[in-house]
Amino acid sequence: MSIGPGTMTELFHHCENFIDGKVIKISDIDLQLIAVNGGKRINNYLSPDKAIIRSQFIEVLVRLSIDKYFKTKVCETPSEAIELAFETHFLPFFKTF
Repeated sequence: MSIGPGTMTELFHHCENFIDGKVIKISDIDLQLIAVNGGKRINNYLSPDKAIIRSQFIEVLVRLSIDKYFKTKVCETPSEAIELAFETHFLPFFKTF
């Protein structure tokens, strides 16, 4: 039902060259996990305290894509940045499932 921070970090390590140590670091993933969990008021077994659920998972992917490609001016729009990140990094790994 949810994904913890360790699992998210491992997942991004499998996404080819997404964590480059310059633009995107492991600490950036942790910061985004904290950001998407910031307004959470209710914790239960379906949504544990430090874990994220499906909608938050997508939000982390989108936020990190924008950080990597839009804020560094590789892409002109946030939607192009998201598309590039998915095509280059996320989908090749996710397709293995």
